[in-house]
Amino acid sequence: MAERKYAIQLYVSGFTLREVRRVSGVSESTLRGWLAAEGIPRRDRTEESIKASKGVPRRGYEHLDEMARLYYDEQMCTTEIAEHMGMHQTTVAYTLRNHGYVLRDRPETMVLAHAKGRKLVSPNFIYSQRKK
Repeated sequence: MAERKYAIQLYVSGFTLREVRRVSGVSESTLRGWLAAEGIPRRDRTEESIKASKGVPRRGYEHLDEMARLYYDEQMCTTEIAEHMGMHQTTVAYTLRNHGYVLRDRPETMVLAHAKGRKLVSPNFIYSQRKK
């Protein structure tokens, strides 16, 4: 019981989940369960991420406004944005989703690509080529 109180006290005092895990030895999933049971809200993931990286935002967060502009205003897909910004497509998609942006579904993306004269390759096709 003392371990639980100590871990919760560390989190409430400003430690990140990762820091509490390192100091107390309690897993992050256990700590999340304890916080939920006590009714203590989790901090914003972006805030946790920036704090955990000592003030340096995780890759992608510093480009969020530009990503959103390219995705919605310029109608670029996440792959094009990734190529444009020099990062991986999943980083772009994860960053946008994590900040509440709704991404286009596959049919929408296909229609948009066709209108721009681009041909999208099916993920199944790519997978089938790797097997050979």
